[in-house]
Order: sequence, then C-alpha cells, then structure tokens
Amino acid sequence: MIQAVWDKQSQWSQAADDLKDRVTTARDFVLTFTIVGAVLSTAGAGVGLDTTTGQVLVYLAAVVAAGSAIATAFAGKENSEPWTRARSVAEAIKSEAFTYLAQAGDYAAATRDDRLAEQVARLEEGAADLYVRVTAFKPKQRVPPVVTDAGTYATERVKQQVEGYYLPKARELDGWIRRARLLVVVLGAIGSAFAVAAGKFELSGLAVWVPVVTSITSAITAHVAAERWDLLRLEYSRTALQLSHLLSSFERDKLQPGEFVVGCETVITAQNKAWLAKLAEPPK
Repeated sequence: MIQAVWDKQSQWSQAADDLKDRVTTARDFVLTFTIVGAVLSTAGAGVGLDTTTGQVLVYLAAVVAAGSAIATAFAGKENSEPWTRARSVAEAIKSEAFTYLAQAGDYAAATRDDRLAEQVARLEEGAADLYVRVTAFKPKQRVPPVVTDAGTYATERVKQQVEGYYLPKARELDGWIRRARLLVVVLGAIGSAFAVAAGKFELSGLAVWVPVVTSITSAITAHVAAERWDLLRLEYSRTALQLSHLLSSFERDKLQPGEFVVGCETVITAQNKAWLAKLAEPPK
C-alpha cells in the first residue's frame, strides 16, 4: 500500500520539477535576452545605422527582442500555475504518507489503509488535468521512509526537513539575494558614473549607455522579484524555526506523539500553501 503511494508521490514530484524547470528557464532567457538586446541595440546605434555592422547589430537586437517576447509568454502565470499545483499535490501526498507511517491523527485507526487511499485519490482528482503529464514519468526506485512511530518520524521527517532542506535552502537564497543586491548597487554606481562623466566631459558616446545600465538593473530587479527569493527565504526560515520548536517540545515530553506529528505536518502544509499562493500572484 505505502509503496504504491510513495511511487505516486515520486511521479507528481518529478512532474512538478519538470514544469518548474520550464518556467525558471524561460525567466532566465527573459533576463538574458533583455540585457543582450539592450546592449546590441545601443551598440548598433553607436556604430551607426548607415554601416553594415550597425545594421547587423540592430537586426540581432530585433531577433533577441522577439526571443524575449516568446520567453516571457512561457514565464507567465499560465505556465507557473501547473507547476505550483503539481508541487502542491506531491507535497500533500508526502504529508499523508508520513502521517500514515507514524500512525498519527486520522491514521491511528485500523482503517488507515482506506483513509490513505481515499486521501491520495482526492488529491489526484483535484489536479486531474495534470495527470497526463504526471504519467509521463516513471516512479524513481526508492523505498518508503523507515518511520514507525513519532520517534522515527522526528528523525526521518522533521530533522531531515530542517537540516537537509529548509535551512540549506534559506542560506542558499540568502546568498543569492545578497549577490543580486550587490550587483544592483554596482550597476547603479556605474550608471551614475557614466552619466556624470558624459555630462562633464560631453561624451555623447558614453551617455547613450546610461539607459542600457538602467535597463539591465531593472531587468535584474524584476528577475529577483519573479523568482520570489525574499519570500522563499522567509518561508523556509520560519518553517525551520517552527519545526525546531515542535521538535524541542516533543523531546522534552511536552507534546504527545500524535500531537507532535500532526503539528509538524500542519506547519509544513501551511508553509507549502503560503509560498504556492504567493507564487501564483503577480510579482510586485
């Protein structure tokens, strides 16, 4: 029973990863095309549209702009929504599986097999339109977690999520955010320097690059906003902290086994719903 459910979770997770990769790749192309297009068009104008080189650069800029428009279409909400829905199902199935293995909550009764089958069916039917994509993936060869009670659940689920996923992800995102902000500051300084130098020394050739630097800065800022790095860092950090508090309470016998398991899954589910809902919103 549990092996079949674990296999389904693998398929939904792989489908979600594939859908996510398509969206993130499209966003990367949008960023790249925006930067390259701005550079090419400005360089073409600088060389002179009456020259062969200038014309080639402008034509290339037009091609890049078309590519950016196509990539933008694939990076939109209509493509990110299937990814977030597939991920929601995958994580919900995983939550049900761990609660089942720990024999907590609704899975403490003798009818837990029926309960698990019903819940998985309900989750899959809620995203039936994605099922054709899910079945394109074969389950990965893996055994279900070795969880038999709240103690093993604490090790295999909670500690693994906190130490192996949430905290590392939060640290990784923190690094990306700091690097992106530093890059924006550097580009802002470069743009200001170009503007001052162009005005003071009347360098028209340098002045035309000021809008390019501004466009690149705006593109990077928009990319960071679309990726929701700030939001994800917050959610990962907060969830790690909440799970750590629950684990500490359980280890000090302040929580009953079933209460601990259900509490942890509630936190994880809330985190998943929060960031999935935010990802569905337009970037601010």
